Amino acid sequence: MKKQIIAALIAILGASVTEAGTGTGLVKYFVHFDLNGQETFVVRFSSMNSIAGCATANRFTMSASNPTYKTTKAIILGAWLAGNTTVFVHGNGTCNTYGASEDLAYICAGGDPC
Repeated sequence: MKKQIIAALIAILGASVTEAGTGTGLVKYFVHFDLNGQETFVVRFSSMNSIAGCATANRFTMSASNPTYKTTKAIILGAWLAGNTTVFVHGNGTCNTYGASEDLAYICAGGDPC
C-alpha cells in the first residue's frame, strides 16, 4: 500500500512540473502589438531549444505588465537591428501571456550565455 501511495504522489508531482524553454542565436522574428490594452511582443530566435510544451507556436512572449519589459524589448530590438548579436533567452515554462507562446523569463546578449 505504501508503494502505491508513493507511486501516485510521484506521478502527480511529476505531471505538474513544467519544462522551461530556451532560445539562442539571432533574432529571426519579432512582432509588437496591443493585447487587451497591454503592449506585448512575440519573438523567435534562430535556435529554439526545449521550448515548453504549451508553446506550440515555438516562440517567446512578454507583456508590459512584466517589470523587465522595456529593458528586454530594448535588448531584443538592439540585437535584431545589429543583425549579428547572439541572444540567450530563458522561458518560464508557462504560456499565460499570449496563447501558444512561452512567457519569457530573462535574456542576455553577447558572447556568454546567461
